[in-house]
Amino acid sequence: MNKTLVVGLVVVVSIGAYLFVAGGGLKVDYSSATLIFEKSSGWGPCESGDECGQHIYLYSNGVFVVEGKDAGEKNIGAENVERFVEAIRNSGVIGKECEGGQVIDVSTTYKIYLDSTITTIKFPGCDEELTEVDEMLNEFEK
Repeated sequence: MNKTLVVGLVVVVSIGAYLFVAGGGLKVDYSSATLIFEKSSGWGPCESGDECGQHIYLYSNGVFVVEGKDAGEKNIGAENVERFVEAIRNSGVIGKECEGGQVIDVSTTYKIYLDSTITTIKFPGCDEELTEVDEMLNEFEK
């Protein structure tokens, strides 16, 4: 075998192995799924070393990702995605202006990507309308 070809293969395999390890191994590819919902929360006061924030993402393929406190990932299934989307639509918040007052120790932002719009809601705006949505998120986290 040609010495140049062998050296080239070794280099390619080495780079591939490095990228695999440096990238944390195999990860789920969300490129074929669409992000439909995200919730970012932060709270305090916070002790040193405590988790004081959380990000939740829900994709159209049912992938439910929690980062920060109680981190994890699972697939909640198409039926739960449909229930969740229906709850959001029934709440009437899509495209609605949901301004709320400032809360000192909690910051939460919801982003809804449905019906060709991006709806951003900052807590406590539309708090009552989002009660069912938050209950479902708690259900999915368990």
